[in-house]
Amino acid sequence: MPIRAALFSYFELEDLIRLLDAISGSGMPAGVRVHIGTYGVNREASITVHTYGPGRYSPMFKAEVRTAAWEERTLTPDEERQVSRRFAGRVPDEPALLGLSASQRTAWGVEVGRRYRDTIRHARAAGITVDSWQLDELGTQLAGPQGRQHREFVRGVLQGMTFGRPVLGDSEGKGVVWSTRSGSSSTGRRSALSARSSRTSPATRLAQRERRRTAGARSRPAAPSGALSPAGTLRA
Repeated sequence: MPIRAALFSYFELEDLIRLLDAISGSGMPAGVRVHIGTYGVNREASITVHTYGPGRYSPMFKAEVRTAAWEERTLTPDEERQVSRRFAGRVPDEPALLGLSASQRTAWGVEVGRRYRDTIRHARAAGITVDSWQLDELGTQLAGPQGRQHREFVRGVLQGMTFGRPVLGDSEGKGVVWSTRSGSSSTGRRSALSARSSRTSPATRLAQRERRRTAGARSRPAAPSGALSPAGTLRA
């Protein structure tokens, strides 16, 4: 049975109460799961979102924009002892990353996705409720001259976010993927987010299956660069 969801992001934290008041008065149909996300995990936002009955806190993470997670892992000493040191350092800059082999590039994407899941796991351990995640975004570069390389990297990010680090107790966690129109259409290619990979396909199929059924909304200070559409919904 399809899951009906509404997605909200791109707002200032100081406007969150006003956003929730607007959602409450909007006549949102019963049963719609309302996912609200800040960039990165924020305790105050999580607490506030969960004061609204249908609210689910689903923080956002960047697909191909360098963030602190690209610079280093933030594992505890005990966690570090349980995982491989390979890919433990700084993620290569884009020119070097795109020049790597497909397997290395995808592996770095997996590592980035896992670092995002590290953030979620640590937040939950600290008592912050995180229901799901949002990935921003499948950009126009996925359909550009080096589209294959970008798709390989993002495929890895999706795998890392979906499955995390099982050795540290992470289980499969579905999320929402935002996409430009060209980025979304590029994922239909066999080489895109890899229809051949059984481990990455749950996140990819999820992103494609519910695209037309998901009610999405964004509030952002500037107009989007290209048409955006919510690429999926989730179980949470």
